[in-house]
Amino acid sequence: MKGANKFMIRKYISGDVVEMSKFPVGNAAKVRAPRNGTSPPRKQEQNERAAERRLARLINCNFAHGALLLTLTYSTSRLEQLVTGIIKAGLGFGSESIRAAAIKERDNFLRRVKAEMKKQGAELKYIAVTSDVNGETGGATRVHHHLIVPKSAFDAVTKHWGTDEVDIRPLRDQQDYTPVAVYMLRQVRRQKDRSKWSASRNLAGPKISEEIVYNNTEIKAPRGAKVSARTYDSEHMSQYLRYVKAPTKPRRKQKQPTGGNAGRHTERHTE
Repeated sequence: MKGANKFMIRKYISGDVVEMSKFPVGNAAKVRAPRNGTSPPRKQEQNERAAERRLARLINCNFAHGALLLTLTYSTSRLEQLVTGIIKAGLGFGSESIRAAAIKERDNFLRRVKAEMKKQGAELKYIAVTSDVNGETGGATRVHHHLIVPKSAFDAVTKHWGTDEVDIRPLRDQQDYTPVAVYMLRQVRRQKDRSKWSASRNLAGPKISEEIVYNNTEIKAPRGAKVSARTYDSEHMSQYLRYVKAPTKPRRKQKQPTGGNAGRHTERHTE
């Protein structure tokens, strides 16, 4: 189809959640609407939305209702111990050094939880975010950690962090945990080239497929699916769609024959 505009449709399947994006490639990308100069704030916002989608895919692929959403907090005494360790190590005192020390403590904690669970024949999966930002105001707040872990981690978590400084909530019974990803990342500093979260290596990723088409028609969700997000960028001729798959209908039971062969069963063996 020489001369035709070419578009890529990329699909991500993360559990029951499907995302589709459509954008120009080749000649179509070259003849798209001219740029007016994307402002840094807008580009930053695009990067934030992309990070939220990537994190949501990990959650949707690996965790479900009953998994634990943890908030590991720091009491005044615990924070003083952290600061004392920073000063003794000669690392300088400030929000950056406190955050770095808290991340190190978090990682050591996760190693202990992993070892504890391994003794019980269980496997630790986790996603962890360390925050010192108020997600609503954007102002500074006392450092803390947000984690998602399986329900089987409960005993090890309370043993190695304590019960007084951990808030434990089960994930709600829903299919799309994008709101959880948004909640976690809005409490992370917006800094360039900084990893926003840490995750165990045993997490499954989404199934990704790509298809080339020669039209810019609207991408649509299948019948019965629940659309949760849809955007269209006219400047870049791109689209985005996220939906939850339609419920699977149970198969109808076949009626049993009522003739003389009812109840008879014939086996066929293949050598």
